[in-house]
Amino acid sequence: MKPKAPPFAGVPATDLDHEAILLALVHAVLAALEPPHATSPLFIQQLLLALQTHLLARYGAAHTGQGGLSPQQLLRAQQYLLGHPLQSLYVAQAAQHCGLSHGYFSKAFKLSMGLSPLQWTLQSRIYQVAVLLRCDTPLADIAAACGFADPRHVVRCFRRAMGLTPRAWLREYP
Repeated sequence: MKPKAPPFAGVPATDLDHEAILLALVHAVLAALEPPHATSPLFIQQLLLALQTHLLARYGAAHTGQGGLSPQQLLRAQQYLLGHPLQSLYVAQAAQHCGLSHGYFSKAFKLSMGLSPLQWTLQSRIYQVAVLLRCDTPLADIAAACGFADPRHVVRCFRRAMGLTPRAWLREYP
């Protein structure tokens, strides 16, 4: 006897389903950042990775033309790049993770995303920093959660990307 498929099997997810997932992930991140909890920076990083993975998978406009990465390779590469601290990030390892040569991977990633792997990773992490800044998270915790070496590294990269220090950016864009 063949097992019965669940009633939702084969039914395409609606936009409301994706929005519910997004809302649940955002609530999980905010709950983890609440002051009474002693949440591990690693746990926060994993929540942010899940949030970014969902956003990229659902709303990412990856190039599907010839020469770019397949959607599966792109998702694998993004998960790998976001899952490793910036100071120990090696594009060659991300390429190996996707089963590609370093040179081909770098060109295909840039073709797919419009940025080099390192530029994309830095931009994604700066976005994570901006989200955490608005939650009054201490800069040392933000650095650990987003894969930066220390708070000074966050400030340098944030200033270079946004044109303002994190504190000035928060005053400008509350």
